[in-house]
Amino acid sequence: MPRGVGYRCDRLAHAFVEIDLTEKLMSGVTAELDQLVGGADAIGTHQDLALKRPAVELAERGLEHRSKQLPPRMVAFRRLRGRGSTRMTDRSVHMWVEQVQDSYSTYSPPPEAVGMTTRHELCFVEAYARDIFSGAGRIVDLGCWYGATTAALARGLHANAHAENNAVVEAYDLFVWETWMDGHAERLKHLGKRYHVNDCFLPDVAELLRPYGDLVTLEQRDLLEPKPPGPPIEFLFIDAMKSWALGQSIVKSFFPSLIPKKSYVVQQDFVWYHPAMLSAHLLMWYMRDHFEFVHHVPWSCSAVFRYTKVLDSTEIRLPPPEFFTLEMIHEAYEYSAACAESARVDYVKAGKLFFLLERGFYEAALQEGRALFEVDRNLPPNLVGGMANLMSTYRKRAASETTSQDPSAVSRVEAIEKLILQASSFEHKN
Repeated sequence: MPRGVGYRCDRLAHAFVEIDLTEKLMSGVTAELDQLVGGADAIGTHQDLALKRPAVELAERGLEHRSKQLPPRMVAFRRLRGRGSTRMTDRSVHMWVEQVQDSYSTYSPPPEAVGMTTRHELCFVEAYARDIFSGAGRIVDLGCWYGATTAALARGLHANAHAENNAVVEAYDLFVWETWMDGHAERLKHLGKRYHVNDCFLPDVAELLRPYGDLVTLEQRDLLEPKPPGPPIEFLFIDAMKSWALGQSIVKSFFPSLIPKKSYVVQQDFVWYHPAMLSAHLLMWYMRDHFEFVHHVPWSCSAVFRYTKVLDSTEIRLPPPEFFTLEMIHEAYEYSAACAESARVDYVKAGKLFFLLERGFYEAALQEGRALFEVDRNLPPNLVGGMANLMSTYRKRAASETTSQDPSAVSRVEAIEKLILQASSFEHKN
């Protein structure tokens, strides 16, 4: 059989290629289903199996909704198809995501996956690289740190039987130890590694990922320095938009390479509240006519988007924060909140509060705080504690602004702090 038949969907597609479906398989099947399968049969045997897969999906849906008994051989084909991997089509995006969700609870990460991403996130990227990646463009991992997502993507690529091109994960990071990383040093303890500020850990990551050979390339790169866009990108994992400037540089350097109706972008910090990461919310809203939301990876910060419509040169940008009016911010965060599962939507709402403070919309921020804390006091402790730690910065900023801009700025920030303190007290009582 041709390359790719190790996957269940491809084995069924191969059967569709090799057999005259209308005459030999579909005896006694409804005319509607006959048309679906006929669409697959119309594709010549010399063509790629991938061209059969959309018809396979359609045929399977028809089979699922039929009540009459199927011909024995078609029953066998349906069992063969099972819940195996698929090539992504417009109609099968959400079907595939549902399959991935079923595997979250049983997933085991690669032993080389050391990092800050969750098991669910690693499961998602590995499943994408294994089941969906076609080789039409590159896989790019921005901000890979110690290579956890890189390892998961590489293991998925290793099991991918249909992508003949671009079978490599291109991972970028500074690979330089910073002070904030000390809080994650425990993750490296089993490796016997310990670093100090400004130490380069690229050689150690390369050694850790060496079992994946040429499936991985690591590049030490400052993403604040834009570079001309490279070849097409099919999958872009972004865990590096930690400032507005980084967001602008990443958009300029990588978004022009996305492939319409093919590329996926994962914003790893999307369902989070810290002011450093808020550019993702505004960016994806600003480009909402060119992306569709696909999936929030459960119990993580990652949101997945599919690139659907070409961006022209004037649209490939992240405008500065001051570009966004109060009305735009409300719309952007209504959009962003809708992308988060209900258990984590409060993190996005908290992000809105901080962006309003960043923009100096103190009254709007206070109203957002009231909506967040007075409606739901049972907020996650890490969210409440993190917000409390950030408020001193905004109190100082409000105090330094002239009274003509907002005479009540300080009192409004203090009112928000009081709401957070009350929520913290409520958490301790419960």
